[in-house]
Amino acid sequence: MELHQFSMTYDPEQDRALWRMSTADNEHIHCHVTRRYTLLLWQVLREFFQRRTARDAQLLQKGEAVEQLVGMEHQAYVQKNDFSKPYEEEEEARFPLGREPALLNKIQARETEDGMQLTLTSTTGKNIKLRLNTELMHGLTKLLRDISAKAEWGLDLKLGYETEKISIEADRFVQ
Repeated sequence: MELHQFSMTYDPEQDRALWRMSTADNEHIHCHVTRRYTLLLWQVLREFFQRRTARDAQLLQKGEAVEQLVGMEHQAYVQKNDFSKPYEEEEEARFPLGREPALLNKIQARETEDGMQLTLTSTTGKNIKLRLNTELMHGLTKLLRDISAKAEWGLDLKLGYETEKISIEADRFVQ
C-alpha cells in the first residue's frame, strides 16, 4: 500500500490515538493506537534508523556517533515537511478494513531497499501492509512523538541527539 497522507489525533476518553491513512488510490484505513502499541512501533522505527545509519556511516563500533547522526537526519526531514495541512477524506473513499477504526496489537517489520515494510495486525486478525520510505518513516516518528506528548503517556521517544522541541500542534503528515 502506497501512502498518500496520514494523521494522528488523540482521543482522551479512550486514551488512544486515531491513526488515519489514505493511499493514492483513495483507500482509507483508520486504526486505534494505544500507548503500548506506540512504544512497539517506536522501537521498530528507532532500531531501523540506527541500523541503517550505522551501516551507511560504517560506525558500528561507535554507538554514540550513530545516535547523533540519526537525530540530525530526523531533524532535517522534519524541517522540510509540512505538518499543517489538514487530513483530507474523500466522500467516495473506500475503506478496505471498514469505517470503524481497527485496534492494532501486533507489528512485523522487514527492511526494503528504500525503507521498510510494516505489517500491522488488528485484534480481529486483519493485516495492513505499509511500505514506508525514509521520509514517511521520519514523518511517522514525529507524529508518534507529538501524540505521545499530547496524551501525556510519559514515553521517552528519542531517536538520538535531537534539539528539536516536540510540537503537540502538528497531528498530520502529507507527502
